[in-house]
Amino acid sequence: MELSHLRYFFHVANLRSFVRGAQAVHVTPPAISKVVRGLEDELGVQLLERSTRHVRLTRAGEVVLERARKILEEAESLKRDAATASGEIKGELRIAAMEVFSISLLPAALTRLVEKHPGVVPLVYEFVPADMVGALERGLLDVAFTVGTFESAGIDREVLGSSRACVVSGKQRNRVSAKVLAGERWVVPSFFGKPQALSIDQFPDETHRRRVGGTIELLQAGIRLTAGGQFLGCFPEISIRRELKAKALHLVPGAPRVPPFELTVLTRKSVVPSPAVSVLIEFMRAELRRKA
Repeated sequence: MELSHLRYFFHVANLRSFVRGAQAVHVTPPAISKVVRGLEDELGVQLLERSTRHVRLTRAGEVVLERARKILEEAESLKRDAATASGEIKGELRIAAMEVFSISLLPAALTRLVEKHPGVVPLVYEFVPADMVGALERGLLDVAFTVGTFESAGIDREVLGSSRACVVSGKQRNRVSAKVLAGERWVVPSFFGKPQALSIDQFPDETHRRRVGGTIELLQAGIRLTAGGQFLGCFPEISIRRELKAKALHLVPGAPRVPPFELTVLTRKSVVPSPAVSVLIEFMRAELRRKA
């Protein structure tokens, strides 16, 4: 059994198609079919039920698919850990970040990183904060930037800095009471299928009730909706600095106090961060100090 055999089976099983699986690994369907047949012979079990139109996993196939996924992830992680030990600053750098960082802070730091080390290839993804931990622990990410606290035994969490929380409106207002604010329409973050993340904007809903007028996953969409004047919103100052300066957004006098957003970086505890990760974190700190 070779690693490539598991990789071929993984793509066929994951895509439920020999044709699409072959396209994913750049071989012909007959070639990938032969490899999967050989894997079945070696394991002594049928992994796939084949028909002219469909490919279905057997129960044994489901077990092997999950094991193959873990093995391939470990193999990829091994290559990266070996590259880290070499001390070279190059290659793919897998980054997860909340939109709080991706509006200006992360692009500025990455620009400096690639300018100084052109061999680095940044791969940037947006993750739900709670999912970053699992992806890091499985070796699917090299580093993640988020807000708030997400504790895990396998993750190191370090505070980069903080950003003031701002309750804002698209219209300039006089001081308003808590009762008036409760009757306003608010745009609040809510991740699909994860209603528990509703309070990611840190608004103290337990003491100051508010009317949810709309929800967003995309921070930029929430900022634009609030600037339109129909909603109130609560955002980190670092994400709306441009809108505040241009007076597209205005602080709301009398709004409840919201704690500052803690900006944090997450890395795997089981491995030393790669030189590229370490340099990126330092550039992120420098950008925060510059913007402060």
